[in-house]
Amino acid sequence: MHINGLEDRILDEFRQEIEALFPEIYHCSGGYGYSFHTGSLGANHCLQNSKYFLNPEGQEFFHLTSYRNLFSIINSGAFRLYNLKNSDDPNELESFRDVGAVDQNIEHYKQRTFILSGCQIDDLDNVKLWEGYGEVAIVYQVLNSAMHWRNFHFSKIIYEPESRFGLLKEILERFQTKYTRPFEFDTVPNLIAFHKNKQFEWEREVRLMYIPPLSPRMEEFVDFKTSEHHTGYTGYINLPLYVASDQHFKRWTKCKPIKHNLPRDFYTYVPHIKIKRIIFGDNEPKINNEKFNDLKLEFTRTFLEKFEYFVETENGFFKTGVKSKKPARSGRLSVSARHV
Repeated sequence: MHINGLEDRILDEFRQEIEALFPEIYHCSGGYGYSFHTGSLGANHCLQNSKYFLNPEGQEFFHLTSYRNLFSIINSGAFRLYNLKNSDDPNELESFRDVGAVDQNIEHYKQRTFILSGCQIDDLDNVKLWEGYGEVAIVYQVLNSAMHWRNFHFSKIIYEPESRFGLLKEILERFQTKYTRPFEFDTVPNLIAFHKNKQFEWEREVRLMYIPPLSPRMEEFVDFKTSEHHTGYTGYINLPLYVASDQHFKRWTKCKPIKHNLPRDFYTYVPHIKIKRIIFGDNEPKINNEKFNDLKLEFTRTFLEKFEYFVETENGFFKTGVKSKKPARSGRLSVSARHV
């Protein structure tokens, strides 16, 4: 048999076994060279029939953060998606061990998996979230179709192990032994990053995730971070937020409107997020009712001038239910918006 014909047959055999194991995931890519590989190649629509896909259309979500980080987000006009080296969960991506990965592999994927953590709006009354992760809820909606996103994925976190990861390991090892070549299911990093330890189940996290391709990719930056689990440089990407570009209002200050200067088709393949309203919690001890009124006025004016649309704000503090007003600790739900 011709060598290419033989390799085509091997790839088909491999793909059939992977598709049988994960029938709900569409395989739109595959090939061979140094290794044989099949999967979704970062196409979000390939996950639409699986538990690893959440359609954001018509829904609201919120991201908890601090006042300081809120102002940084407004000034920059972007959400920061930090990589998983910045997570307070040391067991992130541990499911990679089920498919035969070692520490070095896990560290590699932590560095190249960028996330924005949040929750669905129904979880706004979760006191534990306010106790641990912030004083301000940024409520947002997604304006474009998630079906066209590339290398971005959006899903609820799954707090149960996936038994099929162990079966995948057996398939990979069997094919590698039989054909003495590496075999890869390139979608597995996307799936594993949506699994977390059951001890975090109370968070009910919704995660926006970006895993960069080899090329082209979002520009990456670094911050120096220190936490209980990681000290050093931590990578992040900026996800530009919706700006209205409305010139029909009077300016009160010298704030310059945000200009992203993006390619015309940028938001075809990248999530287009609009901040809909800001909810200020009552768990920030440094801000009383008098300061709040001044803050709200200045904030709404600044937001209008930078984003060129009015953002909704509450007339008073949101009752978080937090009994002891202490500064929030560094945590999972604020990991992706640290603009320090």
